[in-house]
Amino acid sequence: MLRCALLLVFVFTVRGQSFEAATVKPASPNGRLSAMPAMLQNGPAGDGIRFQGGPGSSTPDRIDYVSASLKPLLARAYDVKTDQVSGPDWLGDERFDVQATMAPGTNAAQLRVMLQQLLGERFQVRIHRETKPLRAYLLTVIKGGSKLQAAKKLPEYKDDEEAKAAREKSGREALEAMVARNAESGPFNSMGHASSTVAKLADRLRRELERPVIDKTGIDGIYSYNLEWAPDGARTRDGAPSTLPSIFAAVEEQLGLHLQAETVQSEILVIDSAQRVPAEN
Repeated sequence: MLRCALLLVFVFTVRGQSFEAATVKPASPNGRLSAMPAMLQNGPAGDGIRFQGGPGSSTPDRIDYVSASLKPLLARAYDVKTDQVSGPDWLGDERFDVQATMAPGTNAAQLRVMLQQLLGERFQVRIHRETKPLRAYLLTVIKGGSKLQAAKKLPEYKDDEEAKAAREKSGREALEAMVARNAESGPFNSMGHASSTVAKLADRLRRELERPVIDKTGIDGIYSYNLEWAPDGARTRDGAPSTLPSIFAAVEEQLGLHLQAETVQSEILVIDSAQRVPAEN
């Protein structure tokens, strides 16, 4: 295990690299519910977490993060995955709403620096980096070739309000269909996308498996896919084992891909100390 000699203490301000205004406060009681439609539409974001705004979005000069714990906030700030953030258990429990505005023209790298500063100042975060072995999965193509489908054309909307309404409607319909199917044939999980890269698919699988998934397929381009599988121990209404495959079998049967367990060296962001309650805005 390699430990960086430098201990990073983020309690400083870099000129021109801070938010114009920012608030960090405990998440509102309804935060997860309001985030749910977006989560269902865009894939699991972590128990109702919603990240909106910033460079490349329809609101590039502000961010609105809802019901996010400190763990995914730090992962976002340092451009790592949540399974690369190590620290006390409460990092994934306490929830916060973060809102901030920034100067026009701010890019993604600058936003990350601003978020690092904000979290360092409000939570007194002290970190260091390590490299250590992690259990992971390599995503490869099976002998018969992938079964990914051609990308589907995404719907177009006249404005953000219409797009939001469509996402919420789609989320409600997906939830209703899931509840109906669970009652009829037993619990199941699903994920899909009309227009996605294999790298993004690997990231979705990473969230489901809670381990790094490394894309080794060599597949470029944009594709659509749909994946359905039974959670561990799932049974039908009459008590019989689910007829759906495990997620590993489903990836092979439905996508023509394979998940192979491996141990890889990965950089870890270690949280040495942080305050559970953020400093006042």
